[in-house]
Amino acid sequence: MNMSAHAKTLTDFLRQPKPILKKLAKEDVVLRRRGGTSLRLSLDTRAAASSTGTEIAASLLADLVRVPQVPDSLARLLAARFPWMKFLAKDARQAFVHEFIETVQACASVGNSAALDEVIAAWKSTAAIYADPKLAVELKRPLPATHTKVSRP
Repeated sequence: MNMSAHAKTLTDFLRQPKPILKKLAKEDVVLRRRGGTSLRLSLDTRAAASSTGTEIAASLLADLVRVPQVPDSLARLLAARFPWMKFLAKDARQAFVHEFIETVQACASVGNSAALDEVIAAWKSTAAIYADPKLAVELKRPLPATHTKVSRP
């Protein structure tokens, strides 16, 4: 839950909606449900402003990466956030940074970051393979009966 959200139970909301709706004018309200996922109530104008801000930030990040030295700095910042990056080969780290930025920008443009979670999970799995040399060798070998080498992704 984000710091600017007020938490209440769904039962509180159903029993006394007016005070909670009043609170909604100032901040988001998170309704906790027993045995279920919490619900976030937000004003449409607040959500749109947040989405616009995220999209602008993502676009600026994408533009900033074109400045010399920034990609290396960004890679170091991402490596601090995602320690598993140290297991990636240098070209794979650069590919991750590039895909990360493109995906952040695309996700911001549609207001949904699910694809970013997928990109991070896929690269983390790739790092796990790099971290285990025996597994990497096993995965690089030709498949039985095909004798076809699988190209590196």
